[in-house]
Amino acid sequence: MRYRFENQNQIFDLEDGDIAILPISKWKKGCWAEIPALVYPKDEPVLIEKLKACKEYGLTDIVCENISALAIGRELGLKMHGGLYLNILNAESLSAYAEMGLADACLSMELSFNEAKKIKPSIPVGFVIYGYLPLMKFRACPGDCKLCKGQSVITDRLGEKFTLICRERKYSELLNSVPLYVGDKQIPRCSFTELYFTTETADEAKKIAEIARAGGEFYSRKTGGLYYRELL
Repeated sequence: MRYRFENQNQIFDLEDGDIAILPISKWKKGCWAEIPALVYPKDEPVLIEKLKACKEYGLTDIVCENISALAIGRELGLKMHGGLYLNILNAESLSAYAEMGLADACLSMELSFNEAKKIKPSIPVGFVIYGYLPLMKFRACPGDCKLCKGQSVITDRLGEKFTLICRERKYSELLNSVPLYVGDKQIPRCSFTELYFTTETADEAKKIAEIARAGGEFYSRKTGGLYYRELL
């Protein structure tokens, strides 16, 4: 299993073979580094220098959430893994990314499991099976920067609460009000599954990981996302 954490404080004791992923801004030795989904051209030199510095301390693998990260990864000689937000929906796009250098990839959360079963993968693939996943990204944040401490909550007209996460004051992400969870379902044959942690504490993350590993039912509200629905 792979675990994407928002920060180091969420990391619990993992089992042998499991992978921890952290955003590059919060990376620590022994983890893979997630490249931001949005990196503006003027910020690329800073990102490259950060990656170079991390590589000197042992960074070997990066998770690419944007196509531009692949060019950077190739340049620095890092092993590259495709993230959820490459939005890989079919075998053709998967093969194209493999030719660009991906070692493996998460398939899109917008891809139904029925369609996923039809794909003959050219590289290993996996699925995110848990997470408060981002619904959208904002260049102009709807939150109040003066009051923001990195995370805030906004409420819609129905009373649903959505977490808003600031990404280094470059952009913000609005998380879904309920988490995706399909750990108790029959998942198409794959090489790995990923749990995508954002706002959870270490204890909560560990509990969710134990439930998912056992194939148990989730203890609260959840969504199956589009895995069991068709967009077209």
